[in-house]
Amino acid sequence: KELTQRYAKEKEIEGVSVYLINLSPIAKRAEFPSRGKITSQFYEIVKDRPAIILGVDEKTIIFRVTKKAYEKGISASSLIEKIKERFAEKIESGGGHGKAAALRVKAGVENVVVEEIERIIEELLKAKEGKK
Repeated sequence: KELTQRYAKEKEIEGVSVYLINLSPIAKRAEFPSRGKITSQFYEIVKDRPAIILGVDEKTIIFRVTKKAYEKGISASSLIEKIKERFAEKIESGGGHGKAAALRVKAGVENVVVEEIERIIEELLKAKEGKK
C-alpha cells in the first residue's frame, strides 16, 4: 500500500479525486501482486471518498471507481465506451462494469488516453450537475 501511495498522483476534477498510479515500477507482468490487485489495494485506501483510480502502465489502464464517484455519474464501463468512440485506432480491447474495468491500448499512447479519460470525467460530472 505504501508503494502505491508513493507512485500515485492526485488530481481534483469537479469534486472527485482522480488518482493516477504508475504501475510500471511496482507491478511486473505475470508476477504477484497483479496490476489489478495493486490498483484495488489503492482503492481500499480511498473507497469512502468520491474517487477514481487509474492504474497505468505500458498498454494497460485499470479503472476502479468508488461508490461515491459512481453516484456522481462516473462509470468505468461508460468511460471505456467513450474512449473507444474517440480513440478507436488507439484501443486494442477493454471492458468491465461500472466500478471496475480495464483497457488495453497500443504501446506508447497510454498518456494521451489518460488525458482524454480525464476530459471525459470532467464532461460527465459537469453534465450530471447541469453545468456547461
